Amino acid sequence: MSSNCISGEAYIKELMGKTAEGYHLCNACGSLQRNSTNLRTHVESHHYSPGYKCTRCYRVFKIRNSWRVHVKKQVCLRNN
Repeated sequence: MSSNCISGEAYIKELMGKTAEGYHLCNACGSLQRNSTNLRTHVESHHYSPGYKCTRCYRVFKIRNSWRVHVKKQVCLRNN
């Protein structure tokens, strides 16, 4: 399925699967992760990321959690 047909979040979720043994599976490359957070980071960093932009400094992050930490700690405000 083309990523142009669905939203970025839906595409990320489409790439995230689960095995019968309980591991989290990347449907694009077969990578196995122990939890869904690690799998999401894998998918965002290797296969697809819509980009998460800081509204203060306009820096774009490929991984959602990196953006969240940046915003929460207000890194861009300390650097000015």
